Amino acid sequence: MHIQADEVNDPNFIPTRITIEWPASFQIDSAQFSAPKTFKMIGEDQPLQVFSNQFTVNFW
Repeated sequence: MHIQADEVNDPNFIPTRITIEWPASFQIDSAQFSAPKTFKMIGEDQPLQVFSNQFTVNFW
């Protein structure tokens, strides 16, 4: 399984975004995704930045 990373090199690809509805008592300042992997897809000139199999998102 591969999903697009949170930052993309090609404007034709949509970066991954996660939306969570937190309780009003929570305040999240930022999120950090684990490092993406480079993936060469057939037919694309530039390699893609993807998350493969499992990834982590840290919130603080």
